[in-house]
Amino acid sequence: MPCVYLDGIWFCGPGVRHDWVCGLDGCAHESEFLCDYPVGHGKTCDMPLCKEHAVKVGPNFHLCPVHAAMFHREAQGREVNPTPGKLMLVK
Repeated sequence: MPCVYLDGIWFCGPGVRHDWVCGLDGCAHESEFLCDYPVGHGKTCDMPLCKEHAVKVGPNFHLCPVHAAMFHREAQGREVNPTPGKLMLVK
């Protein structure tokens, strides 16, 4: 039976999913976002993230800390294209 520890409370049962909690080691907060970093073939990282660990880089675009560092290194101060479903840099 799957169990997750969420904000100080254990939840167990057939309907419990591990993606309910932030995917970063040691964090037991509720996940509110998924990492939107493209990993190829139309897929994204999808690591579950709490609001403290999600890095917002554009409208409805959030990245995990690892992909945020990669993105910011490549972006060099540019903004994200506001088109939903696309993670592109604009001037």
